[in-house]
Amino acid sequence: MIRPSSLLRVSLSVATILLLRAPLARAQSASLMLESARAQLEDVQPDTAATLLIRVLDRRTSASAAEQLRGWTLLGIAEMMRGREVVARQAFRRALERDANLRVDSLAYLQSDVRQIFAAEKEAYRIENTDDAPLTVAMRMSTDTTIVPFQGRYAIEVRPRRRARVTASLTPAGAESAEPLWSDTTMASPVGIFTWNLSTGGAVIRPGRYSLRVTAWDNSSRAPATSIRTLVISRLPVDTLVAPTMPDDSLLSETQRARPASGLLAGVALGAGAVAITTLVGNKDLNSAGSAEPARYIVAGAISAAAIFGFLTSKREKPVPENIAFNQDLRDRYERMQNEMTAENHRRMAAAPMRIRMEAARMDGTR
Repeated sequence: MIRPSSLLRVSLSVATILLLRAPLARAQSASLMLESARAQLEDVQPDTAATLLIRVLDRRTSASAAEQLRGWTLLGIAEMMRGREVVARQAFRRALERDANLRVDSLAYLQSDVRQIFAAEKEAYRIENTDDAPLTVAMRMSTDTTIVPFQGRYAIEVRPRRRARVTASLTPAGAESAEPLWSDTTMASPVGIFTWNLSTGGAVIRPGRYSLRVTAWDNSSRAPATSIRTLVISRLPVDTLVAPTMPDDSLLSETQRARPASGLLAGVALGAGAVAITTLVGNKDLNSAGSAEPARYIVAGAISAAAIFGFLTSKREKPVPENIAFNQDLRDRYERMQNEMTAENHRRMAAAPMRIRMEAARMDGTR
């Protein structure tokens, strides 16, 4: 039977051994992962190699300074093989920060452009760490591209000579002092990336010419560095709907002429009354021999004729409610169709791809 005191001593001994061997195990783990990553690169498996190298460079791995140097170098090569040049440059920069005299000649066979890209990054690092060198900032973006607003993004890469805070802003061309339509700020060390979804104030930017300005500040007292590009933004053609127009002959007449019979009846009555009056009054001129009958009927006929003429030429109009209702319904339908088509055209225009073309470079300040 094992005594409790003996069991406790055994447990403490095992724990002590594990604690003593933990740093050795971590070191071996980092070393083994580096060797495995190198083998993956030789087998043209950069994705797997990059995963292993990221684990090596994790702070929890406790890789030594030499292992970190090798890890960043191999990661730069892995990213070059993956076609990610910007990320590769950043990895090379981390390696150069640990050894400014680093060389990659023995690894250049793994990727054809390694020697060239690494040399460019090494020279940039040397210049950036020269205090007497003035600050500069360069921009790199697509010179002619098509982007759908709010869905795609226009990428702007900025590269100051040394670590700097960089601000990008967009203003109408010729009005650089105006309030920016879009702006953003980032730290670039050594590279900064801006992305823009072609919106200003929540709406799609209008076609036109714009000035894109980037300004870099470092910790020195020197003036900031500025670089300017002119962008020409246009909207690609898009099919739109043509709203129908209401035919002129589609509306019904909303009024009709009304000839009141009361006027006609009144005229006839006046004519009859004229005959009766001449008979009752006994006007000697009207009732004289030989002229009584014709004169009376001439007066009555004149009055009746005037009434008939007035009836026929009457222009009084009367509204037709059913025609008015039909016309209003027709107008409402055409208005709804026009509103719907206008909204659809706005939607299509907003979703239309925008073309961004960069004009020739113009430099200010130190650039």
